[in-house]
Amino acid sequence: MLCCLRRLSLLALSVVSLTAHIYAAPSISAKVQTFLNGIKVLVSEFCQLMPNGAVYTGKFWLSRGGPQQRVRITYFTGLEQDIFIKATTLTVIDLKNKKKHAYTLPQNSIYKILSGKLDLTKEKVEIIENTGEILRIKLRGAKVFGGVDVILIFSKYSKTGNIKFLEAWILDDQTLFSFDTTTMTVNDFTKLPPKIFEPS
Repeated sequence: MLCCLRRLSLLALSVVSLTAHIYAAPSISAKVQTFLNGIKVLVSEFCQLMPNGAVYTGKFWLSRGGPQQRVRITYFTGLEQDIFIKATTLTVIDLKNKKKHAYTLPQNSIYKILSGKLDLTKEKVEIIENTGEILRIKLRGAKVFGGVDVILIFSKYSKTGNIKFLEAWILDDQTLFSFDTTTMTVNDFTKLPPKIFEPS
């Protein structure tokens, strides 16, 4: 997790320095869309940097193996919450008092990026950085997320240039969510414990 925190700090600094160098690149949309829609399982620890400087850590599970997308986010530090997403319903469990609160997933929820039905053909996609191992793009005023700006950061295979991991996202230039790729597994259903998506 220390590695994740260290990288989160670097990502935050790099975005500040790179946002002045954006170039339109709609051709990258298809590659990003195919990669994100191809994720069936994602399990990873994460760090979340809030606009007020607070840092939260936890674990993220995603499954799209059935008829509905399911997500679970368990916070280790910063927030005492367990969050469950099933289809368009978001359930938050307060780990202190065990109370449950159910909400409709908001239109600008970043988790829609992992819906499996992402369509970027009508979005304005801009490149921030595209090197041998890193791809950073910005969806400016993304309709799919309710009109907010979203930055996506990917790592790539240096030899082929294909996308390897979704490393982080930044919502509306404020909240940074960074996966710890050293703990990440993708499309391995054996990494999903039984009943992991069922609120206790």
